[in-house]
Amino acid sequence: MNDPSRTTNLAAQIDELLRASREADALPLLQEMRRREPNSVQAAWTTGVILYNTRQFAEAVDVLRSCMRLAPQAADVRLLLGKAAFSAGLFDGAESAALAATALQPGSAVAIELLARVLLKKEASADAERRFRDCILLGAAAPETLADLGAALQNQLKFAAAVEAYRRSMDAGQTNPDVVLSLANCLFMLGMPRAALLCAKSLGPDAMNEKLDLLRLQAERLTESLSGVAYRDDHPVKRRNLANTKHLIAVCRHTNHLDHLLPILHAWIARDDHVATMLFGGHVVGEEDYRMVYMKRVGIEVAQFSELLPIDHEPGMAALLDLLAPDTCEAAILCEQGPHPLDLVMASSARARNLPVVGTPAGEDNMLNQMTRKDQYVPPETKERSFGHLDTVIFANDVLPPAELRNSEGRGVSVVLGSVRYCRDWLNFLRQIVPPLDITVEDGLLRVVVFLVNEVYPVNWKEMARTVQMLLSIPRLCVVVQPHPRLFEPQLGVVNPDGSVADLLGFLRDWAAESKDRNPESTLIIAEKINYGASLIEWGDVFLSFSTSIAYQAIMQRKPVLDLSYAHGNYTAIAHYLPISDMRSLDHVWEAIHRIKEAKEAHRALDFYDEQQHQTFVRTLIECGDVSPLERHVRYFEGLVRRPVAQTTPG
Repeated sequence: MNDPSRTTNLAAQIDELLRASREADALPLLQEMRRREPNSVQAAWTTGVILYNTRQFAEAVDVLRSCMRLAPQAADVRLLLGKAAFSAGLFDGAESAALAATALQPGSAVAIELLARVLLKKEASADAERRFRDCILLGAAAPETLADLGAALQNQLKFAAAVEAYRRSMDAGQTNPDVVLSLANCLFMLGMPRAALLCAKSLGPDAMNEKLDLLRLQAERLTESLSGVAYRDDHPVKRRNLANTKHLIAVCRHTNHLDHLLPILHAWIARDDHVATMLFGGHVVGEEDYRMVYMKRVGIEVAQFSELLPIDHEPGMAALLDLLAPDTCEAAILCEQGPHPLDLVMASSARARNLPVVGTPAGEDNMLNQMTRKDQYVPPETKERSFGHLDTVIFANDVLPPAELRNSEGRGVSVVLGSVRYCRDWLNFLRQIVPPLDITVEDGLLRVVVFLVNEVYPVNWKEMARTVQMLLSIPRLCVVVQPHPRLFEPQLGVVNPDGSVADLLGFLRDWAAESKDRNPESTLIIAEKINYGASLIEWGDVFLSFSTSIAYQAIMQRKPVLDLSYAHGNYTAIAHYLPISDMRSLDHVWEAIHRIKEAKEAHRALDFYDEQQHQTFVRTLIECGDVSPLERHVRYFEGLVRRPVAQTTPG
């Protein structure tokens, strides 16, 4: 039992140490105080402040999260939690905390600026710009704020506005060389190479770094009427002979999109005179990624845009297309449905060379309803959204295209070619190259995988936690919870009333470690470091889905999928076409898990799906005809590729 006199003495000692600025000495006493009084907001808050002040950011995050649970309405706690998470590089948690702080204190310039910086780090530049402008309107126009506003504008290719922001920042006292270089880059992009060169040289002859050297080289070359594009001389794309070939050039902006592009390129290069290039813009895919290993093994050229172009702009992109698609080959461009600034620049340059631009499926959207996102209150067709940069938009089927695309007039056409990501031919091949999971579990445990959906969709995260708690109360289960690869996207100012997914995952960890209701024979794994959903499909026995399309892969392998209709606000194709998968309550999940578990323990095959319903699902949503979707895509692109027009180099 707690000794009140000991607790009082502890408090006095802590107070004395803090008055003497001996924060490090106070920490052990505060930890003991927290053990004695686990519900003490003050003890948790003071501990978090000291950890933050002593730059122990990760530790501060853990303490401040527990403080937040004790005082959910304390804006100061949320704000410091956001700062600590930001400093620790935990940008998803920082965004969640900053959103909550702005909701609790709508006029707080500090909270808004923190949110803006998080959004900038997460490449949500338009939202970051809006937040930085809100800060400035509230009077928080510090040099660093203006410089960050410039970065947000520059990322959106708003170079003139970025120049103004950078100059205001420098006028206010900002002397960071990176800001000067950013200003010079914007001047360069505006066609002012001499001004860019003068700006860069203002740093002085001793300010030498790679960015400055590259900028000087760019400016000098453009001033001399060269192309302004500094290619790597040793890059394999430059050495390759593309004459008399059919060339698909894919633009990939994130790893999730890679899963939709790779099957197309795989089928394409199987033909003798077909070649392919994968250009990454945005997130970098590691060299050890099995998809990267496969592409390099079969001769698909792989490069980051930054390896070929110092900066993305139309003159440079045109020169890049001259390199990738000389007029001796036939070519087409594959990109996301977008539009994203990178896709727009690529599309404009491609159109000038008579190259077709195709929007590949960003995902087999598995929702039958139209108002799918949690911040969406009217049907998509009432919103203006342009896809005029595309000549063709490809859909996996004619049932589930997003409504804003289905009803878009655009400038091109829409075609249905089946699902390359989930068709039988690709999945049969994928099983040969996907790496096995490095998870060791006891033999005989039922392997349950919970696939989370992107945070932009209406999901009851508390119900998700309750579902996992129920699973862990059942003996002999290994439950793996995998966040979506694009789970923590910008929330457009919408605060999740149930807290962030990161908070709930932390709650599940704590509950699994401490709760007496958890069955000791079951275990929980939070798979934040497991990057491959395909590997989890091969590993798992049964899959719980919160309306995410990765579950299609399990269905195609006839593995049980439980679609948790009671825990999200969308109506999925899985629930519609496969009623056995439609879970209307926690009871349904309980019954299904026990039925599947009993079959495994008895070594009895479980025919989970109704055969006719399964065939209808595959025929309607995946295969969409007698010809394999892979073959259908190849035939379509063979009829689409065109020989680019000759283009002269400016100068």
